[in-house]
Order: sequence, then C-alpha cells, then structure tokens
Amino acid sequence: MKRLLVSLVAALAALGLAQGSPEIRFIHLVEGVGSVDVWVDGHKSFAMEGYKNFTQYVPAPKGNLRVWVTPTGKTTPRLGLATVDLRNGYKYTLAALGTPQKVVTRLFLDSGEGLKAPSGVRIRAVLASPDAPQLSLYAVDAKAKTTTLVADYMRFGQATRYVSIPSGEYGLIVRPTGNKTVLLRVPLTSLKAGSVYSVYITGRVKNKTLEALLTLDNR
Repeated sequence: MKRLLVSLVAALAALGLAQGSPEIRFIHLVEGVGSVDVWVDGHKSFAMEGYKNFTQYVPAPKGNLRVWVTPTGKTTPRLGLATVDLRNGYKYTLAALGTPQKVVTRLFLDSGEGLKAPSGVRIRAVLASPDAPQLSLYAVDAKAKTTTLVADYMRFGQATRYVSIPSGEYGLIVRPTGNKTVLLRVPLTSLKAGSVYSVYITGRVKNKTLEALLTLDNR
C-alpha cells in the first residue's frame, strides 16, 4: 500500500488552529488521472503524485469550505468542486472519485464519538469504482473459519456504517449483492485490536482492475 504525505500550505498553518480542530486527509481514487493539486477554500493544500495515494491527517479550519482538484501545477479546470462542512473533534477523508471525464469529490466522516474500538475492530467499506453494480463485502476470519458480512448494497460514492468484528487475520471478498460471483479476493490482512478501518473498493469492473485499499481511520 502506498502512502504519500504531502505538504500542507502555510496558509492553513497560519490560521492558528485550536486544539480539537477538525482533521482531514485526501485520497486520490480516479483511475486514469495522474497527479493533482487539492484546493481548500482557494489555497493549494495537498499535492498528490497519483492514483491510490493518500495523505496523513492534517488540521483544518472548521465550518463550510469549498474544495476542488486541478491537474498538478495548474489552477484550472476545477474538478469535483464541492462545499464540505467540518466540525471540531472529527476526522474526515476527502476523496476524489469517478472517471477522467467526470471527477467528483466526496467527504467521509472517519472517526468521532462512538467509533472507538477498545478491544475489537471497527470496519466499513467505501465504493469508489464508478462502473460497479451494488456490491457486498465479506471478511473471512482465517482462524475461526467464519465469514462476516461487512457491507451490503454498496453504491458508488457512498460509505457504509462501521461494523464491529474481532481482531485477527482476515481475507476480504467482494461480490455483487445477491450474487455468488467473486469479483475480488484480498489476501490475508492483519486487523489490529482497537483500530478503525475503511476498505476503499476502486478500479473498474469492466477492465478487471478492481482492487481494495485499506486505510486506518483512527491513527
């Protein structure tokens, strides 16, 4: 899994953000689009090298903010223009989704009250594949040999609710909802106690490039 920490513009640092301010990260999930700059309220806040990269969380001002992306080094065209609302004490992921012809941005709430996992694991799914049908995600416990439904009837651009499962080694399986056909198998992954995860399902079904990207949401 690639991670890319990128620079936060001095303009945000100069805001004198208070302790407990919102935190935000960015994830680039538009297959076929190269590096981009991410703009927050007119300030270039992140510089992303390419598809499937994501940043660490950084402090951000609370309230309504306008966000968009542009090709690296350019100020236009503004892609995925949207307004988001950030609240103190919460973590968010701003995701670029869609296709090169139609980029959209979505804001996902990653953590807050009720999302802690003191002994087990909290996990959810985000469908970022623009041509996927409704999908279901299953977690297969390698030790207990049990299968847990993590998410059902997933739709493009939406995040499911977090569900609780025991910590351990899991394989992940993605199927069309109501269908036994396996579209994606993810090898065993260690899910650690006390952690909160998102599984971003990205790529294209038609091109057989579907894959899963696991992020830690309470670091």
